[in-house]
Amino acid sequence: MERPFVGRTYLSPSPHDLPYAPRKTLSAGISYSLWDRIFLNLDTQYVDHHFVSNPRFPTATPDKVDSYYLINGKIAYRYRPASKKWEGEIFIAGENLTDLNYEFLKGYPMPGATAIIGGGVRF
Repeated sequence: MERPFVGRTYLSPSPHDLPYAPRKTLSAGISYSLWDRIFLNLDTQYVDHHFVSNPRFPTATPDKVDSYYLINGKIAYRYRPASKKWEGEIFIAGENLTDLNYEFLKGYPMPGATAIIGGGVRF
């Protein structure tokens, strides 16, 4: 079973340097069941250049950050023991898979390509 999604925004901020109001954003992704218990999630996000404020100096002139495009993914195995009333999941996920150098806040670079391995149990 697959579940795609797409989202888009277009803003015309006023004033033009309004913080955290990119003119264009786009996100898309898909969740797909490869087999009975193995799931794949992929998503992308584009954020247009925009202005940001510095929370340490809220009255300062907003700074501009460049646009960026991210790709993220996750593959998971879900398990449920037959005699138990709980289920679990183990996964490996990757964020910023293209190892893009970008900033969400001016002067604070975001991490490059990142891998996460984890799991959990739900009762």
